[in-house]
Amino acid sequence: MLHKAVVAFSLVSTLFLCSGSRAHADNDGDGISAPADCNDNDTTIYPGAPEIVGNEVDNDCNGGEVCYRDLDNDNYRTTMTVNSMDVPCTASGEARDFEPAGDCNDSNASINPAAFETPGDSIDQDCNGQETCYTDLDDDNYRTGMVMSSSDLDCLDAGEGQASAPPGDCNDNDASVNPGVTEICTDSADNNCNGSADCGDAFCGSHPACITTTTLGPTTTTTLPYGGLDHYKCYRVKDISSSRFDSREDVTLDNEHQSDTVDVKKPSMVCVPSDKNGEGIHDPVNHLCCYTIKSTKMDPPLQVQINDQFGSLELEASSSKTMCQPCTKSLLP
Repeated sequence: MLHKAVVAFSLVSTLFLCSGSRAHADNDGDGISAPADCNDNDTTIYPGAPEIVGNEVDNDCNGGEVCYRDLDNDNYRTTMTVNSMDVPCTASGEARDFEPAGDCNDSNASINPAAFETPGDSIDQDCNGQETCYTDLDDDNYRTGMVMSSSDLDCLDAGEGQASAPPGDCNDNDASVNPGVTEICTDSADNNCNGSADCGDAFCGSHPACITTTTLGPTTTTTLPYGGLDHYKCYRVKDISSSRFDSREDVTLDNEHQSDTVDVKKPSMVCVPSDKNGEGIHDPVNHLCCYTIKSTKMDPPLQVQINDQFGSLELEASSSKTMCQPCTKSLLP
């Protein structure tokens, strides 16, 4: 019995170190036991183990973690890494391994694979290595609102247009058609892309192709776009006839604003067709002869907006003092 007791004691004593403390087992068999091994149940965790980036595990037992970098905090990481003082990779500028990669500009949160691509700005917002450009298929430096994909970022290749290029090309297959050209008044095309072609364009108002002349008996009428009138220069006149003008009473004048009976007193002006700023004279025969009249006032006054080559004005008409009618003119000997 004594021999058996001694053997038992000897076996137990081998479980203790010479210091008197109990030895730690290496549970995961990685060659390092606790407490040096900070997780003795995982063979991938021990001092000196390769750190797996962004898995939020301290593989090398140094108390920290190596995280992926997301400096702009847009939830898209790069392949670059940053050392973290703790294990969770959730601090500012850090990213975990399962977060989407591919951020091509980690200093701008508006640039990542999920971003909307802004056309023609030479920036790859969605990080696909390409740019979305406006189309300028005829390369006339006027773009359309259509877009196309480019293999580079500058939008300067054939058929491409930058956002800074003027828009409004209404025919991107014809370099002679864009908002910068002069309207051709006889080709049935909207050359300058303003929505009007030929005589419908204000530029063509004085073009011979846009003037029609109709003869009715002894009267020749010239019709022009936008009202069909020449410009006139009006002169004050006095009656020097041997038989002076006899006033006319009860002359009826009807228009869209007023129906009135007036007394025509005397001639006051002669208005002569005139060439304003080189726009030409379309009907040199017909003039305007104007007479002083006595008329009733407009009550209430008529408020109107006028539009002409000088711009737009708002006017108030309260009374009429002059009546003008077509006339012809010849010089006295």
